[in-house]
Amino acid sequence: MIVSIMSVKHLPSPLPKCQCLTIVTSMEKWSLPGIGILLQSSPYVETLNIDFPLSFVWTPLAFLVSRYDEVDHWKSKEIYFKFLLRCLKFIKIKLFHFEGIHTKEFTFLVQFLLTNAKVLEKMVITNFLSMQNPTPNMLLKSLQGALMLLSFPRSSPHAVVMLPYRGGKIEHDLRT
Repeated sequence: MIVSIMSVKHLPSPLPKCQCLTIVTSMEKWSLPGIGILLQSSPYVETLNIDFPLSFVWTPLAFLVSRYDEVDHWKSKEIYFKFLLRCLKFIKIKLFHFEGIHTKEFTFLVQFLLTNAKVLEKMVITNFLSMQNPTPNMLLKSLQGALMLLSFPRSSPHAVVMLPYRGGKIEHDLRT
């Protein structure tokens, strides 16, 4: 679950004025509503950093929301988000392993951000660890995931998406 540290401490939130927002999450199905709330509360965010560490502690909440359909929930609220990402220019997503791009939640979040960030200039997806001794199947799966992410429509004609690969980064620019 995603909540602002300040809201937990019952302090007034500076989010409406925030220009740089960092979210650390395990990206479970129940993370999307919290991310949505933070984005709704931060209309002037220009830089969004999302970190997906190796693991988070499992909580009893996981059982309670196991039947929750996060993608349907966000799609039902999509109209509210359309005007909230007007200032978002830079997105940096740190994955522990690049294989994390295959989750439904991650895919939906990337597609949502690319589709709704009107002035997005760059989305960079990095990984903390490169694949150790990858099999051809692992490389193929990563390439398929990267191609899927690069194929998503973008509302900003200037948006560049950069992804890691074994020898560096894959960069895709719609302008070429």
